[in-house]
Amino acid sequence: MTKQPAARYLPFYYGATALFMLLDYGFDFNMRVAFLDGLPGWRVAYYAVLLGIFVVTLRWPDWAPHLAVFESLITLASLIITTALKVLIVTEAGRGFVTVSELLNFLVSGFVGYAIYLQRVKTAGWASFD
Repeated sequence: MTKQPAARYLPFYYGATALFMLLDYGFDFNMRVAFLDGLPGWRVAYYAVLLGIFVVTLRWPDWAPHLAVFESLITLASLIITTALKVLIVTEAGRGFVTVSELLNFLVSGFVGYAIYLQRVKTAGWASFD
């Protein structure tokens, strides 16, 4: 089976996990797993999952779109929940703010998930985007 256009970019996206980790741990700019900012152990585990997905995109490319949509959904849902809790719940320090890294994380994950989803819908013949 040939790769769909959106799926061709998935190895590069998941391969960029190393760059995201460098930004996170080297420059303190977490734009890939911003929903895990306060949980360093879980952050490392999620990066390990992302690197695992990278291996899958190389070894079993037909699975890559499915994993990408699922991973993007997990990331987006987690971002929405953690951001909502931070903004809506008033603590002694006041309310939290949405950070630039959270917005970038939302945009990057949302774009990838949406692009793969649209490609899968078009391939399945559920809709026409002509």
